[in-house]
Amino acid sequence: MYFVSTVSKILLYEMERNILKMLEERIQVPKVLYSDSSCAGLQYPFLILSWMEGVQLSEYMQNGQHQDIASLAAEVGGTLAKIHHIHFPDGGFFDDSLNIEETVKLDKNNFMEFIEGSLVTGYGRKHLGKDTCEEILTFSREHASMLDCLGEQNCLVHSDFNPLNILVDTRKKGCTISAVLDWEYAFSGSPLFDIGNMLRYERIEDSDFIPPFISAYQKEGGILPKEWLQQAKLLDLIALSELVNKEVCGTAKPKDIKRLMLKMMIEWEKYDAVQTSYV
Repeated sequence: MYFVSTVSKILLYEMERNILKMLEERIQVPKVLYSDSSCAGLQYPFLILSWMEGVQLSEYMQNGQHQDIASLAAEVGGTLAKIHHIHFPDGGFFDDSLNIEETVKLDKNNFMEFIEGSLVTGYGRKHLGKDTCEEILTFSREHASMLDCLGEQNCLVHSDFNPLNILVDTRKKGCTISAVLDWEYAFSGSPLFDIGNMLRYERIEDSDFIPPFISAYQKEGGILPKEWLQQAKLLDLIALSELVNKEVCGTAKPKDIKRLMLKMMIEWEKYDAVQTSYV
């Protein structure tokens, strides 16, 4: 049983239910078996979803065989392209019927608003430290103009597309993706949000995952702009900044996010060699 437990419980419940129904004939997602938004019997609206067999891709990538990981990376890339084939009239956030309730089109100005909102006026400085935040802000200002040419910003974005939310069925010879889970953060926007999230922890120079993932994404019709990897990393910087924009974050999460942010800035020039290989 799946409970929605945020302030906008019913909206998120309806939104995820409609997304799952829209996707069930396109990719592997749980089927909605029963739904109840009345809150009559339980405090929250709820969905009963079909059981999906599998282990998290994150777990499998730690222990799986090289050839299986390459095959799965290709399947993940193809699956993501199918998700991004779904378009909406505009970019922004959904209402419960998947209409665009709040229009958002990202450019350098609102990118900086998001970053500054987390690291200057938000809690980011508390968790990352003043010097790290200043370094990130300087870097962001230097490269923000890259987001003025993002390309399309009105496709379905999962917004949490990473190995934790992808299940792998290992029961048969030749592992396959059995489900993409957790659609409550979905919105209409740039496909590079999902690519940045998926590649957040990937090694850039010797990755076994990136070549088959991106090649399959393109083969299935996914479109990449010229500076796709650097743009995807900038979009993921928004997500990372938001993760530390909370009054209480513990100690492990800010440490990991700081490491990822600094790693991105150190590797920035290396991204160019990777992205030019695919466009």
